[in-house]
Amino acid sequence: MIIDYIGAGTSPLGYAEFNSLIDLGVTIRLVPIVYLPLGNLYKITTQTYDHYSLLKDFNQFIIPNSEKLKDRPSIKEWCGTLLDSSFIKFMNYPRNPIIRLRMLLIADRLNKLYKLHGVPDISCAGMFSEISLLTMLISKKINIPYIIRLHSSEFMMKGRRRARYLKKICKESAAVITISNYNRGYLSALGIDDEKLHVVKAGIEVEKFKRKSDYKTNNTILYVGRLVRFKGLEYLLHATRILDQYNIKFKVMLVGEGPLENELKDLAARLNVQHLIEFKGYVSNDELLSVYENSQIFVHPSVELSDGRRDGIPVSLMEAMSMELPVVSTYCSGIPELVEDGWNGILVRQRDPLQLAEAIRYLLENPSVAREYGKRGREKIVREHDIKKNTKKLLDIFKEVSSK
Repeated sequence: MIIDYIGAGTSPLGYAEFNSLIDLGVTIRLVPIVYLPLGNLYKITTQTYDHYSLLKDFNQFIIPNSEKLKDRPSIKEWCGTLLDSSFIKFMNYPRNPIIRLRMLLIADRLNKLYKLHGVPDISCAGMFSEISLLTMLISKKINIPYIIRLHSSEFMMKGRRRARYLKKICKESAAVITISNYNRGYLSALGIDDEKLHVVKAGIEVEKFKRKSDYKTNNTILYVGRLVRFKGLEYLLHATRILDQYNIKFKVMLVGEGPLENELKDLAARLNVQHLIEFKGYVSNDELLSVYENSQIFVHPSVELSDGRRDGIPVSLMEAMSMELPVVSTYCSGIPELVEDGWNGILVRQRDPLQLAEAIRYLLENPSVAREYGKRGREKIVREHDIKKNTKKLLDIFKEVSSK
């Protein structure tokens, strides 16, 4: 089976899935569209993860800007065509009819490339934005089914135009796959056909994210992820100030990059907690494992923004739980399906730094409870979020769709 992922992006969650599908005998072709350098609009380097190192074999992928692929004419031809579709800012949706007309022209050009290099059994849109519309057009042009994957944020952003296109793209698709029952309920409420909706939980490589040493009680509070608004990091900084007033010894480590970095550093200075916070920036995959291993608590204070953007189930939250770290997060989107308050972690209200501080304080002062939460968290990840198990469920859907 050949599956083309349109607009595959650079998510570590995605690459773990791609590699698992390859292990099951599937040929994966990544067709990049929006996750590319677009001037100052979006930087591919603004990632917590080194995405190239996550690939098992470059020869099974279509990736731009790779020295390993520069001498392959067919790859260059693909990328030259696909780069033309990177014409609007990430997460914007095409309003201009001329842009949509241009999409039709791109679909026609891609159809010619498919004739040269092989038609897939199925195509898959990695998210809801211009790429899902283009995937629909391509699929109609070459007469193959397509699936749309909906995780979070992009399909929940508000707007009548977006909702109208979301319904259309889901209606025309062979299946809609999402990662949580929360997401499924959201889509069902929009009127998406329940028979098309499938929940396949996000997963990670549980053997990779596995603790090798004893749990540390070193008062290190960790966050891993992008420094963006819906991660709620400003509330973690305010919670840091509250914790400092309790005369508790601790440090906060923020791992990752993003557009809010300077704003967060300024806020830390205004709150006079800059000496307690380390902005770690990008770390390699090996170093990331060490960071998890040497932390005591993981915090992910997600919030829902006024435009509808929010987390789905953060990958780093699953990774931390797999590493037996006790976690503190919020009642946001699908997170309560992962973190069971009082059992394998603590959940607090969104935008409540006092509750956040109290939850962190409780775990710092009760290491035996924290250790038990971490063990239960690992059990939950192994049971429900093992990428290998969940990819098999995903492949069953792909096979069912392609056989119709």
